[in-house]
Amino acid sequence: SKRVEVERITKQGLGKFDASGSILANRAISPELDSTCAILEAVVRTGSPTVRPDDVLSALQRVGGLALTVPPMVTRRAQGNLTENDFQLLDPFAPDRE
Repeated sequence: SKRVEVERITKQGLGKFDASGSILANRAISPELDSTCAILEAVVRTGSPTVRPDDVLSALQRVGGLALTVPPMVTRRAQGNLTENDFQLLDPFAPDRE
């Protein structure tokens, strides 16, 4: 797995860390109505350090040459524990239902 170091300003100053281990999956979707933008869906593992959406974009700029022409908009669609194989959200109430 290739390391992808990103930089972020922290309380201690400029910090660098590897974001690649936390980005589990991502894909770009091109909306049909607007060809000037794309939607990036990403599955990111929480941990230390926490990889934020701007860190994912910085990683894509670094390894893929992503060039942003407008400020990104971020929406967290879901949060929770994931299945190991396909990174789908687990139902937190499943044990109680059984």
